Formats: sequence, C-alpha cells, structure tokens
Amino acid sequence: MYAKFLGFDLSTTALSCGVRSVDGKEDFVSIPMRGKTTWRGQPAHDLDFVPGMILEALNKLEAMGWSFASTDGALSFSVRQHDMVLLDSDNELLLPALSWQCNVAKAETKRLNSMSEVVDAVGKVEPRFILPKLIWVLRKDRDIAKRVARVMTTGDYISACLTGRFTLSTSDGLSNGLLSQKDKRVPIKALAGTYNLAVDGQKAFWALFPPPIQSGKSVGRVSNGLHPAEERQAEEWLKIGIKLAGWQVISSLGDNHAGGVGCGLADDKTIVVSAGSSGTVIRKCKPGSKLAGNAACFEYYNDRLLLMMLADCATWYGQFASWYSNNLAIAELDQLAMFMTPGGLQFWPAKKRKSILKSTRRRQDFIADAQFSIAIELLLLVRAMLKEVRGKIDNFVLTGGLSRSVFFRRVMSVGLGLLKCDADIFVSNRSGPFASQAATLGAMINAMVGSGAYEGLLPAISALCPQRPILDEDFSSLALRAVIRRALREN
Repeated sequence: MYAKFLGFDLSTTALSCGVRSVDGKEDFVSIPMRGKTTWRGQPAHDLDFVPGMILEALNKLEAMGWSFASTDGALSFSVRQHDMVLLDSDNELLLPALSWQCNVAKAETKRLNSMSEVVDAVGKVEPRFILPKLIWVLRKDRDIAKRVARVMTTGDYISACLTGRFTLSTSDGLSNGLLSQKDKRVPIKALAGTYNLAVDGQKAFWALFPPPIQSGKSVGRVSNGLHPAEERQAEEWLKIGIKLAGWQVISSLGDNHAGGVGCGLADDKTIVVSAGSSGTVIRKCKPGSKLAGNAACFEYYNDRLLLMMLADCATWYGQFASWYSNNLAIAELDQLAMFMTPGGLQFWPAKKRKSILKSTRRRQDFIADAQFSIAIELLLLVRAMLKEVRGKIDNFVLTGGLSRSVFFRRVMSVGLGLLKCDADIFVSNRSGPFASQAATLGAMINAMVGSGAYEGLLPAISALCPQRPILDEDFSSLALRAVIRRALREN
C-alpha cells in the first residue's frame, strides 16, 4: 500500500506517526520518547535520538504493508511548542533542546517584559519561551555564546535535517517571542538591546534566527539534508532520506496549533474544549482583535489561536482511576458515574486534588465528583474565553478522552447552557487510528493542505474531522442544573 501523507507528533512522551493513502486508508504507530535529559538541571531532550525514532516508526509502518516509494508524498511535524535548538557553524548541536518544562529564565523574562519595545513587538514573554531561555543560556555559558551560529525550534531542525534548508516556522516563532506579532518578521529594533553578542566578530543577536516561513508552506523536498558528524545519527538520517526521497516537507506546527487543527477548529465561531491529557479551551480570532489578555496567544495560520489550559486534566483522572478502580476499565467507571445522585456532587478545585484522595476515600460517588470537578474547571475556562474576545459562538466541540463519558458530556452541556451559550454542541465522530490523536491528525492535515490536496483548511477539516451533535442524551435533571449553577456562581 502506497503512503501519500505522513503526520508526526513529537510530544514529551512519544513520537507518534500517522499515515494515509491516496484513497483514505490510515494507520498509526507510536514510539516511546527517548533522549530525555537535563542541561544544568533543566528539562531537555537529546535530539540525537530523533532520527532513530523516526526510522523506527517508518520501519514499523513498512512491516504493516506500507510503501513510501511515491515521490509526490507530503509530510509535516507537530512538535513540543517551546523546544530550543542551538547549532554551531558546522550545524552541530551545542546542547540538548531545552523543553517547555524549562522555566528557569525568570529574571530574563522579567527584564524583557519591562522593555516596551519588546512587548510591543512580540507580546508578553513567558519563561518557557525560547527568547528568554536563549538569553539565559548565553549568559550561563560563554563558550556556547561564542560558538552559537543558529537558533531554531526542534521542528525547524528536523525540517533542515530532511531538506537542507534552514527556516523558522511562524507557528513556533510567534509563540516563542522570536517574531513580530504584526508582520511575522524578526523584530530587529526590538531585539537590539536584549543581549550584546558578537559571533565571528560582527554577527548580531537577531542574525542567529533563520528566515521565517509561514506555517503550512512547503520548506522543500527530502534530499541530502544536514547530517551530524556522529556516524550513527548520520546513517539514520541518510536512511530516512532514502526512504522518503522526494517527499515534500511542509513547515511544522507547534503542538497547540496542530491539536487545534486535529480537533476541528475551522472558524472563529467555534470553541473546542479538549478533556485530554491536559484540558484546553481554544478558539481562533483575527490578528487585530482586541483581547482581554488572559489567554495564551499562538499563531493559527493567518489568524491567532487563543488558549486557556487546565494542565492537570485527564492525566490526573487516569491516575485517580488506577487508584480507585480496582482494575475496572475506564468505560465501566463512566457507567458508575451515571448512577450517582446529582444533589450530592461536590466540586474539588485542582489545587485540592491531592488531599481529596484521603478525605473522600470511602465515598462511593467520588468517581462522579472527579469527572464533575474537571468539567466545572473547564466550564470556568470557557466562561473566561467567552470574555477574552468579542464574537458570537455557534458551535462547541468536545474532544479528548473524558468526552467519551456520557456523564461528563451531560455536565458540560448543562453548564454551557447556564453560561447562556446559544450554540450547538458536538463531539468527535472520528473512528479509526486517529480517533484520539488530534496533534498527529493536525500535522497530517497540515501536510495535505500545504501540498495542495485540499484547497484550504475548512474543506480539509470538514472531510477529515467528522462530528456529531449531542442529541440523544437527557440533560433535563433539575438537581444537576442546580449543583452546576451553584459551582459556577461560587467560583
């Protein structure tokens, strides 16, 4: 079977790869993450492990009957949003890629946010962004400061290894303080005073960044790209280049961007609520929209992606379920939640979750409390998102693992009604290998749209992200409405 499109998601825990043929057949494989490490005590990833993981994924797909011999295929990556890659003049890695979990650059962040010219250009800076982390590294290690020749994201590094072309995807560049929010260019004047650096005598700080490329555009084709000096990595990249020779590489997306695509975020009248590993509430808006300033802002092609996050969502729920369930399946726990008395439900904020395992150990309705509490926290984020930017919302899409629970959907639907959202509510109706793999699917859709398989994002999402309305469930319980209203009113 000939592969036509590939979508990769490089997360903190795994490299996932999805494949699709020209006639719509699909498969999915996942490789556990390798190369987790630290640099000066900070979380990082050794990117020398990346080609081996990509090669392993491709080999697994070949063992499942897939062929990559077609030279008109297209691929794209979704990558951890704030990975920072530093290369020397020989294009060798100077240190492991500092991840989004590295928040050490607080002093640098404070200084950047005190500089009006920086904030006006790139927006508010966060410690996890590449810009403050870069300044922190250059101050900590003078040898790296002297040797650094290029700064980019992990997604751009992978694209360079495949194509030989250095670019900076606007999807990640804008969300890392490296590009101007207004014109998506490196803000030379704003960055001029951030750090005094000379490389080869004259190279300026802003000259370290490759030229920007609009997310979703073609970087080039797989060819004899960059190859590291270390023999094993060079051999692995070469094998990947041979397997995918001629394939088109579409500029990578940050994982939040890709997740939004895979969840079906097609227009600015839709809000997607994902109860996945982390809980997210996302919507898109025009670049010039007036914002309340409480949402994280990312690029969404020519628009902006607004995101609010409940960091500990289904991950925490899975940990709770393994403690509570005595080997019951998640579906069985969902059924238990349906039989709890609504009037006895209790909302436990995220900050109290560690203590409630002890204080509610004997309560039979705790499984419903857990799902109810996560739903309320997401509803509070929806309420904040509705205030973030003006504009009527016509549709809500519920996705992620917890959205499979009828009880969870029931709480969300009643709650959205209490927030006076006159909108239709949908859940994903996608089956098959990408049913719960939004970022991988988003990367694949990015490859399909970027290579011209679809004329735009809207027709691609309409075809590849099917949804069904919530119509067949009873949301009429007055007791449930009362307890949800009280939780929303008191928080």
